[in-house]
Amino acid sequence: MLTFGILLHRIPGGWSEVAQVAAANANKLRILDFSWNLATVYTFWSGVIGGAFFTLASHGTDQTIVQRLLAARNQRE
Repeated sequence: MLTFGILLHRIPGGWSEVAQVAAANANKLRILDFSWNLATVYTFWSGVIGGAFFTLASHGTDQTIVQRLLAARNQRE
């Protein structure tokens, strides 16, 4: 926070100048994009769907292998 304050203080015009420049492009300060446009690369929904597939792939497919390794006492079993 301190670094942000120092950097903001050194910008000519301060926060009002930063906000004015960012307002020139309407999407500059947008944090989440809830649009369903398939041409848009980064949206909230692509993160949810991609995260679900990633979680299924990393936790769902490896469970059998981990159980098999933890249940065996040695390499032969």
